[in-house]
Order: sequence, then structure tokens, then C-alpha cells
Amino acid sequence: MTKNLINRIARHLNLATIILTVMIIYILAYIFSYIGRDKLAVYEVEESNIVDSIEGTGVIIRSEYLYQTEQDGFVNYYVRDGARVQQGGTVYTLDTTGKIQTFLEELMAKQEEVSEDERNRVAEDLSDFTETYSDDNFLSVYEAHKNINHSLTFYTDSLLAVNKKELQKKYGKKSYIAVKTPKEGIVSFSSDGLEELEFPLVNEDTFARRSRMKDLRSNEKVVKGTPVFRLVRGQTWKLAVAVSEGEYSHLQRMIEEGKNTVRVLFHKDNLETTAEFICKKNQDKPYVLLKFKNYIQRYVDQRYLYVDLIISKTEGLKIPVSALVDKGTFRIPKRLLSEGGNSTQANVVNIQKKNKKGEYRIYPVTVEVYREDDTNPNEKYVYVASDDLKVGMTITDTKQSETYKLREEAKIPGVYNVNRGYTVFKPIDIVERNKDYCIISKENSEVALYDRLILNSSTVSEGQVIY
Repeated sequence: MTKNLINRIARHLNLATIILTVMIIYILAYIFSYIGRDKLAVYEVEESNIVDSIEGTGVIIRSEYLYQTEQDGFVNYYVRDGARVQQGGTVYTLDTTGKIQTFLEELMAKQEEVSEDERNRVAEDLSDFTETYSDDNFLSVYEAHKNINHSLTFYTDSLLAVNKKELQKKYGKKSYIAVKTPKEGIVSFSSDGLEELEFPLVNEDTFARRSRMKDLRSNEKVVKGTPVFRLVRGQTWKLAVAVSEGEYSHLQRMIEEGKNTVRVLFHKDNLETTAEFICKKNQDKPYVLLKFKNYIQRYVDQRYLYVDLIISKTEGLKIPVSALVDKGTFRIPKRLLSEGGNSTQANVVNIQKKNKKGEYRIYPVTVEVYREDDTNPNEKYVYVASDDLKVGMTITDTKQSETYKLREEAKIPGVYNVNRGYTVFKPIDIVERNKDYCIISKENSEVALYDRLILNSSTVSEGQVIY
């Protein structure tokens, strides 16, 4: 009795083990098949744009002159950095005796605090810095430091201008020399030594050196011949941008097509404007030379600017390239379409076949009409598809008075729409494309804003239920 009981228990345990083992194998097989399966992803159509652009660094070429002191002395400026001065306007005074420095120290000692206006200028410099700073542009720290120094130095120099009469009364008119600019222009107190740069002098070394603007202002005594300010004349300036041979050829073709302007985006401050351009080579290196008639004051203390040359900007509905799929269709004359028995739409074609008696008969087939083609002025065509249509078949009109043989399939681009829970092919008209996305026409595509599409079209088939 006991032995029989043990045998029955053993049989039950063996059966349970087998069932458990089968369940574990099934679960593991499902998990591994799921891991190896391409995951479905759905994309919601949005409006966007594709920009075809050329990025590069340009060097500024402009009409500018560097002026030096004609005597030893202390320099005190009368204008702000970047200010425009008229011909004969005073730019700075030169203290040849050191008396003005003493007078300035006395004024500063009497001054209890910096004026509200000057505090605001420094605060504005700091605000501009914090709003535009990024780790990718650490040089902005030096620019901010320079701007704040200029604001503080201008404050002390402006004290001299305000107290000019007192200065003359105390030390006489000959205690300093007022230095005037011989020409009209924009005053800058920085220099990089490239004031005489012209395009024939631009080469690879010009960009490799990346000469930095050096602040010319100093509280120390300067000697005769020391550079003290730079004068930038006129409003016209040029930017020579180094490009690749391919980009150079592309821009050349634009000129040949009559397009000699391009949109330019300055990365420094996101300014976008239009510039005329020409293509030139210097020492066998390709460059595009941009010409501007404005904004010279904006970049007066810059020599190098990183820019985008916007060749084209296409707006529309944005579709990922991974969502694209080609649909095999047949291009047939539109007149060979006929209406179905219960339809007012011309969506039936008649296939002509021989029966067993060798007689020609027609067999109506319902088709999906995807697109019309009216490029031929003498004949309108349509692109149709059906599982019943094959290459080599002959279609005809209902009277069999005219026949048309189906040739090779014509591929039309489209996407799988899943708004209804299953995949439906929708044709699209691609107007611009890059490696990741394409822009499609709103008018000529059967896709609307916020439609839901299969992102990875290669993982599904048409008519597949998704959810």
C-alpha cells in the first residue's frame, strides 16, 4: 500500500516538473523572441523645416586704421569704445606732464560713489554676459571683462570732460594735448594687428592664428608710437569664409543661375541678414566672399565670425526618413478607369484574358488610385495598385476597343498611417530631404498635421493591425 502511494506521488511530481519545464521554456522563448524583434514606434506628424546651409568661420576685412601717440604721456579718452566720431572730433587727450593724473585722483577722492548711469552700464554688461554665456564659448568671459573695464575707464575719463574748465583754470590749456581724428569713423580701443588685411593676404595661416583683439587702453604712461585707437571707416565690410571644394562648386552654380545673395546667420548673436557673395580662390584655397552694408558697428571689435550660409529653407510637414516606404503601383491612362457596380468612383480596371475557348473576356478588378499624373498634355495618367494586377497583364475599356499592357511597377513614396489602429499606405510628395528627415508638401500629400505614422516602416506591412 505504501509503495503504491509513493509511486502515485512520484508520477504526480514528474508530471508537475514536466509542465513547469514547458512553461519556463515557453516564457524564455517569448522573451528572447521579443528581445530580438524590432520594436514598433509611432510618430506624430509635426510642422518644421529643413535648412540647407554651409557652416564656417569667416575673417573680417574692412577699412580701418591704427593710430599711435605722437608723444609720451598718459592717455585719457573722451569717447566710448564703438562710438562714431566726426572728422576733427576729439578722441583723447594726452597728459605729457602727469598733472592730469593727479587732478583725476583728486576728483576720484571727492567722488563719493559711481553715478547711477555708470552702475547701470556695468550691470548691463554683466547681464549681457550671463544671458549669452555658454561653456562652448568661453572667450565671452574675456569680452565681458573688457566691456566692464571700458565702462569703468570711460567713467573716469568722463570726469575729466565734465571738469574741463576747472582743469584748464588750474593747470592751463597747455597742460594736455587734445588729439583729434583726421577722418570720420567708428572708434575702437582694441587691435589685433590685422588692420591692413586684404583678401589677397588671406590664407590658411590667417585662420590658424586666430589673432585676438588686444585692449589698447591703459592707465600707465605710454611712449611715443604706442597704438592708442583704431578707426573703422564706412559701413561696407566683407567676410571671407573658408569653404570646401564641394561647397565652393555649389555656390558657383548658384551664381551661374543668377543667385548672388545668400542668407547669413551669425552664431555670435543669432543675427540673420542677407549678403551678396562671390566665390574666389586664393593660393588655390576656396573662399566665399560676403559683402555687407550694415552692422559694421555691431562687430567692430571682432575679427572672426562663425556663420551659417543658408542656401535654402524648406517648410512643411516633417517626416523621419525611417518612416518612408515605397509602394509598387502601375501607371495607366486615366480613361481606362471605370466605375464599380456600387460606387460612383472610377476605381475599377478591366483585365483582358482568354478563356478556355480562346475568347477574350474582361474581368473587373477594384484598384486603389493613389495619384494622378498630368505632366503629359495629351494624356492623363493615374497610379493604381491591387494584388490582382501583375506585370504583363493587359487591361482594356469596357468595349475592348483599346488595350494597354501593364509594364514594370512604378514606385511612389509614402508612409504607413495608423490613425485607425492598422497600417494604411498614404502617398507623399517629398520637397526636401536630408539623412534623417524629409519635408513633404501639405497640398500634394495625403498626410495631415498630427497624423500618427509608423516610425520604423520596415517592421510592418500594409493592412497590419497595430492596436
